[in-house]
Amino acid sequence: MVGAVAFGLVFVVLALSTVPANCGRSTANTNYEGGASATKKIVGSYRAGTALHYPLGTYPLMSGTAIVKKNIDAYVEYLAGSEASNLDIAAFPESGTGFLAWDLNRTTVQPWCEEIPDVENGSPYVVPCTDPEFSGDDHYQLRVMSCAAIQYNTYIVFNLGEIMECVEGDPDCPLDGHYQFNVAVAISRTGQLLSKYRKSHLANEADMFDQPVNPDPVFFDTDFGVRFGLLICYDGNFAQPTRYEYSSFNVRDFIWVMFMGDLAPLISSTETQAGWSWFYESNLIASNGYYTGCGIYSNGTVIASLGPYVGPQRQFLVGSLTIHTSNPTGLNSRQHSAASSLPIGDSEQIESTTCKMGGTPFPCQVIYAEKGVSGVIDINATSPKFGTQLCHVEYHVSDSSESGIYVAAVTVINKPGLPGTPDGVTVAGCALMSCSDYPQCEPECPQTDPYCLYNPTSIFDSFTVSALLPPTFASNLTMIFPIAGVGRGQPIPTSSLILSLHRYDLSKWQQIQLVSGTNLTEPLFSAGFYVEQQSSHWP
Repeated sequence: MVGAVAFGLVFVVLALSTVPANCGRSTANTNYEGGASATKKIVGSYRAGTALHYPLGTYPLMSGTAIVKKNIDAYVEYLAGSEASNLDIAAFPESGTGFLAWDLNRTTVQPWCEEIPDVENGSPYVVPCTDPEFSGDDHYQLRVMSCAAIQYNTYIVFNLGEIMECVEGDPDCPLDGHYQFNVAVAISRTGQLLSKYRKSHLANEADMFDQPVNPDPVFFDTDFGVRFGLLICYDGNFAQPTRYEYSSFNVRDFIWVMFMGDLAPLISSTETQAGWSWFYESNLIASNGYYTGCGIYSNGTVIASLGPYVGPQRQFLVGSLTIHTSNPTGLNSRQHSAASSLPIGDSEQIESTTCKMGGTPFPCQVIYAEKGVSGVIDINATSPKFGTQLCHVEYHVSDSSESGIYVAAVTVINKPGLPGTPDGVTVAGCALMSCSDYPQCEPECPQTDPYCLYNPTSIFDSFTVSALLPPTFASNLTMIFPIAGVGRGQPIPTSSLILSLHRYDLSKWQQIQLVSGTNLTEPLFSAGFYVEQQSSHWP
């Protein structure tokens, strides 16, 4: 078992995998009309809370109903804590009640599911706390969370399963006569059900839930003048429905409930969350049912974050977010920054060996670097579908850093849509990253030690990570995620980074570049970016 790292191991990684996304419904009202029942109180900031909550209970030693109640009651306990006082909004994670933590199927997951009224931004008016139709155990989750919102005077977003009977004559009705969806709901301070969002892109759960035919964009308004959009875990890898919420609903504040692991040390959950917030130039409240981390972010900058851990952790995090007073330039500005030309050549030519991460072997190049040493590395990977991608890395190790072993690595991973995960996505990435115990690039930690992760030792005065993407990939990019973290994967402030994209004619290559804007003072966890391309099977 490895609890600390003897060497600073660094990788340059180029990764590939495959799949889709697209539009949502266009009938929802895009104007502020106060879907939240209370009078608006426009202020300069709002106070948000988010939970890192690995589900309590063990199935099947406990019944599904008992596990649901145990975890919903734990949510209420978070809100009763002194750190959660005066909240404006609180988020609880995907599968915080546990339906993704155990091997369930369409039948055994039903104790986690409830019938949920169709509401859009608070219409029609439904308050489960006081409505007699929600008095039984079959609506325990909606009722208790609605009452908690009233008691603690806060908006709440949480996740549960939905069961919906088919209408007569529905040609797509499942064989068991009803639909089941993975759902996030929003509730106002007055206990009113505001919005219901159905997960648009299932991940290893299609044997439990149905996937909407089209992505399901929704929003809800609050009494503090903020409009929120919703997404669930794997949805964050896709352009839709987030793009629709951003562009058509004018959403700049998002709540992302997830049950997300990570591919450390290539990338941590908190780096993903910060990078997503940066890409959409938005406020993000991310709640996680897995113990890899949660956080509150503004334009990629960490307001507050927790994790990553190895063992189950349950904590509640609070932070204040500034309300946008004007529309950020957002996606457009992120797509057209100019980059300097990519230097190629003069790199060290080193014999390839094999490393492992997540149990998957991939080619890597090992070099030895002493403190104060500069290095330049060029590597490439070839995909049968997209051709050759080039990664270029330059770095300088601090004079105060420990010496270590460094590795340049490149890999191609193909992950098309699978039976349990209908939608795939093609991802290309390039990163400079630490490694715990070459050639094994992930820690082997006892579950009893929640802090047994990575202890990278190498501090970099500067780094530049660049990539050239071939036109077959660059012509249809949908997202660009910067990934940059120190220590155990805590995101580097975006003020310390420069990310640029240069679009060539589509018959040529496309360049992406990440540069450290300031010297780091902590050991580097990983730095780079990954980009995604999606093709669509939706109209």
